[in-house]
Amino acid sequence: MEVFKLQTINKETLSENEFYVTNIKYIFFSPETSITNSYIADLKINIENKLINEDLSIEEFLYVKFIIGLCLYKSNDFFSANNIFEDLCDNSDLIFNSFITPYLYTILSISYLKIKNIDKHIKYYDLSINYLHDTDIKELLLFLHINTSLTKLEVFKIDELLYSNINNSLKILTSYDGIYSSQALITIGYIYQKYLQLYSIAIDLFDKSLSISKSENENNTYILGKYHIGCTYIAMGKISSGIDILKFILKNNSNTLPNIFKLKIYSKILGCLYKIDYNFDEVKILLDKYKDAIYTLDSYYIDTYLARYNLFIVHYGILENNNTYNKKSLFNLFYYLNNASYIYKSNFSKFAFMDFEYWLEISYGNLYFSLSNYEKALIHHKKALLFSDKPHNEETSNLYKLISNDYEKIYNYKEALKYYKTYIDTLDNYKKYNNNDLYIKLFEEYNKKIVLNSVNNNFFSNLNHELKTPVNIIYSSVQLMGSLKDKNQHSLKECFTKYEKSVKQNCLRMLRLINNLIDITKIDSGMTKLDLVLVDIIPFIEDLTLSLIPYSKFKNLNIIFDTNVEKLYLRIDTYAFERIILNLLSNAIKFNNINGNIFVTVNAFNDKVSISVKDTGIGIPKGYSDLIFNRFYKVDNSFSRRNEGSGIGLAIARDLVELQGGKISLNENYNQGSEFVITFSKASQIGIYTDKSYKYYVDDEKILSELSDIYELF
Repeated sequence: MEVFKLQTINKETLSENEFYVTNIKYIFFSPETSITNSYIADLKINIENKLINEDLSIEEFLYVKFIIGLCLYKSNDFFSANNIFEDLCDNSDLIFNSFITPYLYTILSISYLKIKNIDKHIKYYDLSINYLHDTDIKELLLFLHINTSLTKLEVFKIDELLYSNINNSLKILTSYDGIYSSQALITIGYIYQKYLQLYSIAIDLFDKSLSISKSENENNTYILGKYHIGCTYIAMGKISSGIDILKFILKNNSNTLPNIFKLKIYSKILGCLYKIDYNFDEVKILLDKYKDAIYTLDSYYIDTYLARYNLFIVHYGILENNNTYNKKSLFNLFYYLNNASYIYKSNFSKFAFMDFEYWLEISYGNLYFSLSNYEKALIHHKKALLFSDKPHNEETSNLYKLISNDYEKIYNYKEALKYYKTYIDTLDNYKKYNNNDLYIKLFEEYNKKIVLNSVNNNFFSNLNHELKTPVNIIYSSVQLMGSLKDKNQHSLKECFTKYEKSVKQNCLRMLRLINNLIDITKIDSGMTKLDLVLVDIIPFIEDLTLSLIPYSKFKNLNIIFDTNVEKLYLRIDTYAFERIILNLLSNAIKFNNINGNIFVTVNAFNDKVSISVKDTGIGIPKGYSDLIFNRFYKVDNSFSRRNEGSGIGLAIARDLVELQGGKISLNENYNQGSEFVITFSKASQIGIYTDKSYKYYVDDEKILSELSDIYELF
């Protein structure tokens, strides 16, 4: 199966309208590398023939005109495309077509931005936003936000709208992973990599895209994601690793990659190969492959890639002559530069949104510098500076260094120092210029929401399991006993004896879950009222701890209680405090190893009280210290019968601790299992209400309820 094979849109198997809709969605949402100019040209001819040869309905006519406009847009003929789109907007019949309308507003918004007609862009951007919010078409909202961001960066610069668009995109992606989502993540990652220089975030976004595209068998998008990871490694300075990834893509997909995508990879490798150890034989092989691939392209693309090819010839020709200076060979390189310049001037519209003239002037400057004509080198390098519309990026910073070198060679040390200082300053500050902290925060918020959504989804899966399992067990047991009621009493008694504990356990398990859900609702609504009394917590905790010894024998656990004081009075709600300690102890039993230990320690210091519950079990991975107290979060979401639970016990424990003025945390420095630490300020806990007659009694029913999700106990 070809990785980059174009989607077959077979009219014979589709209704007429489905044929149009499929093509529109394909043009919109397929990776750019898949939408070749030949595909666009063939589609345009096919669709135009319909206008000539077929008697079209009004709806079909709208579809046909719109697709023709899209073909012109994809061919970078934005002015012609916009004329067609505007005619459609003036067509009163369009209001009856709910499919085309949002696509039309969206593409008009992006297209007008590309030709820098800001008023029109804003008009259709607002129309798109309003329409899409009303209809909740998430893939188009993503397309609009992301392509607006990217086009603004390509045509203008970073501004406050970029932040808004990325923010909106990430918000959508927290709960949506359908059509276009994997490509959206790639584009956002590209923005973080190229324009924000936040490389680790870019890698994370590309990885997320790979995960989605792999699960959805989106091979084109998957390879595109790998390509961008390779490019990001190069941008990070890990050039060898980045080139290896790009070479891997070429090697494993040599027969399936479109040539235009191969050229993108060749360009990237050639653009950075000189920065690492290489040999000119390797360069010559790549340049030959590059040239061969050019002449397999659609005629539209040949000029732009041929111009780039000429620049690569010059670049590596200069480097080769630096080793063996040959003046004649250097002069011969002007042929390639002049050829590149001619192609550029003859096909200006194709280069309109590229920085080709910038690199052309740098190449002229570098060639003159190699020929020791430093005055002309300076002229071209400074001319390149005029074509840089992004003065704060790294490439322009390096240009300042080239200009500094030019001035140094003509003995103008004052100007040389001035430009070198500018080079240093811009190199140090270009990352700060983008106010990247805001974008880091955006990504962090996105990750938090992803985790939260995942947690919520897992909770409902767990809840389904937690409720159905005990109900099914109880129901099966009742059915079995019902089938025996008319038989001999001995069989019924035997059955009852066998399943009584199981029924009881699962009833307790359900009651525990219901009580937890009620408690968490009461806490959220502020209806939880605590009954605080001054209690000596030493015997309270000791009795509660030791009462669990019988329930830990199935794992042969040692439970040890220790304290550094004889008496310690704190104002607590005894019911809430009991639930906190029982929750921590039940977790210590559930997740402990056989023959393990549980240590419960109470320590009083000058200004605080510390209660520690420590086990020697499986532990909790690093980085989960905050997450485990989130509601419904479980480190292990597998339905293991030994480790059941809804994931809300620790969340309730934390809330109850905080309601009593304390704090609970996971000690991440402890690596032999898990250690939970509750701390109270003694000063805030000592009060005037003392119930001297209070005495704690162990309630076995409460313990059984808290431990009801451990099957070995019953």
